[in-house]
Amino acid sequence: TAKDIAKPIESAYTIKSYAPMNVTDLIRKMREKGFSQVPLLDDNMILKGVFSPNVLFEYISNNPNAEVSKLMLKDIKDYCAISRHFSETYLFISERLDEENIDELFMSNVNGNKKPAMIFVTKNGQQNEKIEGIIVLKDLLNSSFGLE
Repeated sequence: TAKDIAKPIESAYTIKSYAPMNVTDLIRKMREKGFSQVPLLDDNMILKGVFSPNVLFEYISNNPNAEVSKLMLKDIKDYCAISRHFSETYLFISERLDEENIDELFMSNVNGNKKPAMIFVTKNGQQNEKIEGIIVLKDLLNSSFGLE
């Protein structure tokens, strides 16, 4: 099930949506940890957005005079909303969904021919619920092939 495949949210790299973090520092941490995306959560572990390089690209394209070295996460939080991501999409699924259906989700094109970048696991698959875990394609492959 999704609950078995997902990386528990407590062990995933996430940050609070209101964190006073410099974007350059966040990108540096992402590179160190090997992540291309970071979920932004509130205190109730509800997803408020996802930071990715595409967020920064969109912000800079709309604010060409922005000083990236001084940019704070709060400055771009609106761009982190999952509805604003132009080249990736994020899905919410129930913790009870089986592996075959999760596999189909990763292989399908959704939301304007975008493949899911991350799948968030909640109790009932609702966006306004506490995130229990995260699945990326690597997690599904590891589960399918018994890798780790």
